[in-house]
Amino acid sequence: KALKHKGFQFKLIDYHVDIDSRGTDAVVEVKMTLVDKHENKVVAVGTSPDIIAASIKAFEEGYNILYMKSKT
Repeated sequence: KALKHKGFQFKLIDYHVDIDSRGTDAVVEVKMTLVDKHENKVVAVGTSPDIIAASIKAFEEGYNILYMKSKT
């Protein structure tokens, strides 16, 4: 809701999680695909031992790239 207030609209069209191993040293890789109203598409990746942190990293990367594409 807060992001739409600025006029930049996008959709999350794919979200995928991979875990490389088990145990306390496992690393989570999150891939998400975002698309804006102009059909610009971005696949972003985030990695972390924590799925939430990996998701936030991927979202931040994807959002920033997509936002810059919409400005050109």
